[in-house]
Amino acid sequence: MGMEPHILFSVWLFFLGAALGSFLNVVVYRLPRGESIFRPASHCPNCDKPVKPYDNIPILSWLLLGAKCRNCKEPISMRYPFVELAVAIWFVWMFRLFGLSWEFANFAILGVLLLAVSIVDIDTQLIPDSVLIVGAVFGLAFAFYGDAMTVAESLTGGAAMGGTFFLIALIGEKLMKKESMGFGDIKLSLMIGLFIGWKMAILAIFFSSIFASVVGLTAIALGKMKFGKPFAFGPFIALGALVSGIWGNLILDAYLRWAFV
Repeated sequence: MGMEPHILFSVWLFFLGAALGSFLNVVVYRLPRGESIFRPASHCPNCDKPVKPYDNIPILSWLLLGAKCRNCKEPISMRYPFVELAVAIWFVWMFRLFGLSWEFANFAILGVLLLAVSIVDIDTQLIPDSVLIVGAVFGLAFAFYGDAMTVAESLTGGAAMGGTFFLIALIGEKLMKKESMGFGDIKLSLMIGLFIGWKMAILAIFFSSIFASVVGLTAIALGKMKFGKPFAFGPFIALGALVSGIWGNLILDAYLRWAFV
């Protein structure tokens, strides 16, 4: 008996996601350094030796090499297989949630973009404009060609989320007498709004703030961070957006049932 078509497609998506995750590793390493993401071919950042194709198989090569470069034996960060595995699982998960639909494509791509942005933000506290531009193009394209939301809903989502964070940044700067939020976070929120629309954008703002507050206050309480010290806010915006965009309607329905019992 042959394998079910959806299982075969899930397997294919897993390998596609792992391959895209491998490319994403190149992007998040090279973009902050101002290097081309296409040339030269993959190479060890320590010894600069080219990585052979058989040493560049997503996830598997890292395991077979014992997490070390074949040439110089320098340790290879666990981030590489983690990113590859994360994108692979994300693709399959979104397919299982939405099936082969525009929503699947929307959130599969958004998740990859937000993972790239989050890694770069954590490393450098900067958000690359090139990723945001690519994301804006995808967000508008999905709205224009897809059936999950209209172009008007997409544009108002971008305006609502970007505009709200811009207002928060202005108020924070007035109160704290210094920059409270980077402009990259504002541009990121605008891009996200194009994917999730204005209703979920409002919920995403709420969740982003909650996640950042919980993690930030916990880090301060544990002595891992000082109050007022800048930190990467992009990952929290990303997490809030994904939770809201994917499960927002379920969360709102559950809240309304609880509130009006």
